[in-house]
Amino acid sequence: MRTGITRRDFVRGVAYGGVGAAIGLASTSCRAGEAPAPLSKAPTAQPARKATRARVVLVRRASALDDQGRADAKAVREMLDEAMAKLDGDDGSIAKGWSSRFAAEDKVGIKGTMMMNHVHPEILVAIHDSLVEHAGLGTAAVLAWDRNRGARSREQLGGPDTQWVADPLFTCGADSISKVCSEWATALVNVPTLKCHWLSGVAISLKNWCGAVANIAVNDHAGTTWQFHGDSCADLGVFESMPVFGGKRRLVVVDAMEPYFEKGPQVDPEFFHPYGGLIVGTDPVAVDTVGMMLLQAIRDQKAGAPSPINPPPKHVGIAETKYNLGVSDPARIDIVKLGDTEGMLV
Repeated sequence: MRTGITRRDFVRGVAYGGVGAAIGLASTSCRAGEAPAPLSKAPTAQPARKATRARVVLVRRASALDDQGRADAKAVREMLDEAMAKLDGDDGSIAKGWSSRFAAEDKVGIKGTMMMNHVHPEILVAIHDSLVEHAGLGTAAVLAWDRNRGARSREQLGGPDTQWVADPLFTCGADSISKVCSEWATALVNVPTLKCHWLSGVAISLKNWCGAVANIAVNDHAGTTWQFHGDSCADLGVFESMPVFGGKRRLVVVDAMEPYFEKGPQVDPEFFHPYGGLIVGTDPVAVDTVGMMLLQAIRDQKAGAPSPINPPPKHVGIAETKYNLGVSDPARIDIVKLGDTEGMLV
């Protein structure tokens, strides 16, 4: 969403990213007072669940986005409905897509992103309304947050993030993990924007959990709890492998309305591509693979020649081979394409 993006936002950062998904900008997010001691070792990956294939829905409507980068709420809801109806197969339904993943007694935390490259609020509202309508959740059982601010009402979800508020719930506990994930939510929806990133190549769903932890720094200096920036953030999959994140995550909805194809996460209006899309799935590795394919295609189209994402987003493949989190081989991903196929690029 370009509204509010200035040249000042752009000069805050430097380079860009690679061909996968990402963990991204370092900062001490989600502060909870005194920083705890760093972990003695990285969290243990989940047991292998080797997926052989994955299904990802890519839905696009060019008309869903105006020339100012604003999304049409009605079109966004229709796109999400279309994706959820096809997520489990051609004989699925919108209602089943939600009710098979969320129950009326759930409390759902939507992990958005509000750091420079903001998620479109229309997507957050569409998810909120779908959970209420199709899964029977009460409105108070759905919230969205990023780092130490969030939205606890539909009105706040639908407005600019300047309306998001600080709240004890949006801080981190002594374990440097968001209290939304560790104490409040029974289910999570991961809603990243689609962008390249100067540290990890790309920043999509695997990277989005960085806004749900505290006590991190780009240089992984002594005393930081989470040290994952080395080797181009190769071990980003460590977050999704933790039960408090991946164990509660039921759905990934990527905001691909305006993919940012260069030098993220800082933003320069020149590098937004008006696409009007959503990428929806339950396999975060497969979703990030499709996202990086789209970013690479946009880069090549803009350059008129191959323009590889740099650094290579190796964390996506490693999320499969080391952490067993999903499918990173495009040949084993069934991409369901809906809507405007002209200009879809994938």
